Amino acid sequence: MKTLIKSFATISSLALLASSAFAEPDREDMKSAMEDTRDAARVINQMQRIDPDLAQTLEHAKGVLVIPDYVTAALIAGGSGGEGVLLENDNGEWSNPVFYDLGEGSIGLQAGVSAGSMVFILNSQEAVDTFKDDNNFALNAEAGLSIVNWSERGHGEAGRADDVIAWTDTEGLFGEASIGISDITWDDEENAAFYGQQVSAREILSGDVKNPHNNPLRQAIGS
Repeated sequence: MKTLIKSFATISSLALLASSAFAEPDREDMKSAMEDTRDAARVINQMQRIDPDLAQTLEHAKGVLVIPDYVTAALIAGGSGGEGVLLENDNGEWSNPVFYDLGEGSIGLQAGVSAGSMVFILNSQEAVDTFKDDNNFALNAEAGLSIVNWSERGHGEAGRADDVIAWTDTEGLFGEASIGISDITWDDEENAAFYGQQVSAREILSGDVKNPHNNPLRQAIGS
């Protein structure tokens, strides 16, 4: 009996250790998600302050993908990446945020540029639906989407006729080649931590689940 009790105590201790090990990443994921929303709000505010015309463009958009800090190490290790926050616009009402991981970077990134904030304004429903329906997908011309560089093309040429308008706060971040992001994947951990349950992009964007902590981002974007 003593052996059985001792074994049970050992198993219980191990279970508690395992529980703590799994609980810790949840707190870290929640912290990361909160940081992403705050950083995304900062980028949106910065973008609209630098170029007020983009505020009006954003009002008519179908959605927006905000990448607070995109890093490329192509010249060092051939890798690149970042984290993105997506919101959908439904007749002026912006959705809750959806979190994504980003892999390979802009095809046209200039050599020597290592980081910067990016915003992809989604003007077509096709561009938004890609985020709802797919996992590990691309936002580029090969996916059948027209993407223009806001600063290079000029305000008059970049409009709602384009599927996506790309903006960055780093001069020279986009090169002359086609702009795009590939290896966009659903961030299961951050989404689950932020909403307290396993949810899909469609459930979040439709408003089936909510989290009050995303208010700063929605306020920044005008909702």
